[in-house]
Amino acid sequence: MTSPPDVLAAARDRVYAVPPDGFTAERARLVQELRDQGRRGAAADVQKLRRPSLAAWSVNQAARAEPERVAQLFAAGEVLGQAHREAVSGRAGATVRDAGQRRRALVDDLTRRALEFAALLSPNPEPHRDAIEATWEAASVDPSVQPAVASGWLAKELPRPTGFALGATPPASAPVARPKPRRDELAVRRARAALDVAREELEIADGAVASAERSLRSAETAGADAARRVADLEAALATARDTARAAGRETRSAGQAVTRARASRDRARRGLDKADRSLREVEGQDEDAGRKR
Repeated sequence: MTSPPDVLAAARDRVYAVPPDGFTAERARLVQELRDQGRRGAAADVQKLRRPSLAAWSVNQAARAEPERVAQLFAAGEVLGQAHREAVSGRAGATVRDAGQRRRALVDDLTRRALEFAALLSPNPEPHRDAIEATWEAASVDPSVQPAVASGWLAKELPRPTGFALGATPPASAPVARPKPRRDELAVRRARAALDVAREELEIADGAVASAERSLRSAETAGADAARRVADLEAALATARDTARAAGRETRSAGQAVTRARASRDRARRGLDKADRSLREVEGQDEDAGRKR
């Protein structure tokens, strides 16, 4: 028995709002609550929900915080798809380049917003930038994932669209009859459309390269920081070893001094005992001499 849609939606809203490290515990609490209410089908469905990655969680929080921007992104993706279809068919309309730039700006804005949420959980969120960007780009052109993205229910980041990948097909209805352009005009239109598509793909590729370069720089910085920390620790360890060796020498020297002091004390004690015996002997002789007198 499956759970009612509203129950599962409320469950997704609840568990995907908490940070990933608290997801499992929150899901367990919700499953138990549903079982206590006798909703075993809903409990089973909730148990199947997967823990989100940090990138997916960050996108979820940004989507919940910026619903209007997300709606604008979906609309921009649709405009881009329409521009592409019109360009390929030789019809006038919004250029692929202009539509692509609009979508790119929205992807960048939403990526920055998601990185702000990622920074709440990670001291260095930059390595997640590429996965976040890819998720927004995929959501902009794939209507099948848009409900989950808009609701903030993603468990895993989405793969970046390959090529143009608009996920849309031309309308099934026949186009309105119009005079056929001359062959050279049609060739020019197709060439321009191909040029617009190539520019858009180049822009997407440039974005991917820039993101990869940022990730590389971040990794190089982290590696350099780690190397410096290792060097500092090794220097501290060498200093500590030198200090330990010096302390060992001082300990041995102090032990030898204690041994010598104890020997001197024993000799002094024996000398004192000898002097004391001599004094008693002298005093005893004086007493004997006095009695004789």
